[in-house]
Amino acid sequence: MPEIQPQGVDAGAVAAVAARLRRALAAEGTVVSVPALVTGYDAEALGFAGAGPATAEQARAAAEFAELVNRVPLAAPVWSRAGTEHLWDVYRDVLGAELAATTLSAEEQGRYSAALSLLYRFAQGRRVPSRVYLDYQSTRHAALAAQAALAAGEGTDREPALRQARDAALQRWRVEGRRAEVEAALLDLDTLGDKDPGQVWAGYRTQFDPGPGSADWATGLDGSRYAPTGFAPAGILDQPWSQLSIDAAELPETAARIESLSFEYALVDVVRPWLDPAMFRSRAWRFPAGAQPLSDGADPPSGRCPAYVESVVLVRSLRVVCAPSPAGGGQGPGGGVEPGGGEGPGAGGQERPTGLGFLDPAFATLVLRAAPEEGHAPAPDVLAEGVRRWQRVVGAHEFAAAEAPEPVPPEPTPAAPADRAVSTTPPSTVLLAAFVLRLLPACPNPDPALVWEGEQPLVRLANVQFGKTNEEVRTVQRALLARGRHLPTGATGHFGTATRAAYAAEQRAQGFGGSDADGAPGCRSLTTLGEEAGFRVLC
Repeated sequence: MPEIQPQGVDAGAVAAVAARLRRALAAEGTVVSVPALVTGYDAEALGFAGAGPATAEQARAAAEFAELVNRVPLAAPVWSRAGTEHLWDVYRDVLGAELAATTLSAEEQGRYSAALSLLYRFAQGRRVPSRVYLDYQSTRHAALAAQAALAAGEGTDREPALRQARDAALQRWRVEGRRAEVEAALLDLDTLGDKDPGQVWAGYRTQFDPGPGSADWATGLDGSRYAPTGFAPAGILDQPWSQLSIDAAELPETAARIESLSFEYALVDVVRPWLDPAMFRSRAWRFPAGAQPLSDGADPPSGRCPAYVESVVLVRSLRVVCAPSPAGGGQGPGGGVEPGGGEGPGAGGQERPTGLGFLDPAFATLVLRAAPEEGHAPAPDVLAEGVRRWQRVVGAHEFAAAEAPEPVPPEPTPAAPADRAVSTTPPSTVLLAAFVLRLLPACPNPDPALVWEGEQPLVRLANVQFGKTNEEVRTVQRALLARGRHLPTGATGHFGTATRAAYAAEQRAQGFGGSDADGAPGCRSLTTLGEEAGFRVLC
């Protein structure tokens, strides 16, 4: 693939573009990270995001996209890898982590199953989003895109229209996306899943087997393997995009020749059918003592996996207008523009596509993904095998076809004066201009109140009071029976009158009297019983 190191737009100008993107996309718990290596694709090559790669160009793009967005990055505004690992390496190790014991009650299992049924369905043995969840994701994406467009357009003449579009998108998210209902179900999956991590992890393992000999890996045309990764909405390339313009007042002094920059951009969510980010929020797993944490939860976080790519900023139709050089030359950014006498769009300077020459080599290198040389097309069976492996993991997973926010008339592009150099990238060329990173909280962050396999059972004082029914009550009842206390009901798991009488006898045997021996467990008496019976107490 050829690397182009164009002249004309220096690091300061690119930093201004990055600053505008960060302002537009700023959100709690995320960082907008701009790469020093900007990748460009023909739009046709990115068509793999829906049904999988259908051509050699799409197969190459699919493998490269997955490799890029699954690199583990530093939590920093300039894109940089945290190491040599990929997100699927981290996923593999979390799958093998130590899990807490099950404490899920029958009632909680019912709630968990109901939430799972609302958000997912099963196809070809794998879990895929339900129509309800897809509608939520679609309307959420449109609302966030509209919010970003408003943030970028604040203080301009377009702000009222952008605000109206944002409000309409938020309303669709609330109503059509069933936001409250879906988010309540997501919360149930998180909180109740931590009470039965074995069930949750078993579900993860059915989604993707990261073992070295697994057939779940997709294969690139060069034999490389990767976990299938797409983006949503898959049809974004055919939808209207938001527009950003940067005039000379917003550019640094180092970009003195540049009079304006403008481009279209779109935000796409990275879709990994094999990964549920909820595993990073779960507190029901832990690594062995001494293992490096994924994230220390600091600001910014550091660790083995302090962040991951959640979204990608796509850019197209980049237009740069430069003042004439002091020497009178008319060469524009990237060396691909000639001043003219009005033959280009409008009445201004001549405008024609360049070789994507908009990044100064001091800041970045632009990589163009080239089509394969003639005579080097992959064998049909190689391409077919790659598609088969992709579809094995993706299965019936639907990539949400988000509706664009309410259309806002694009800002008209002013004609450049005849002596200005104008450089544009063709609309069919799509740049991966920035990555939105999701920062990991402290991870793993095991809950000390959970019971861990191989450890003494945990009994929480609040869970062993009169009228309670749970496994912890059963643990206490077994201890009372072992100590010879009279409990005619046996270890039923229900703290009723018989259990209270038996516990009062235990309190008297421990030397308590009066109101301290009324059969209501207290911290001291329960701890003493636990020391004798071999269970831990959380008061």
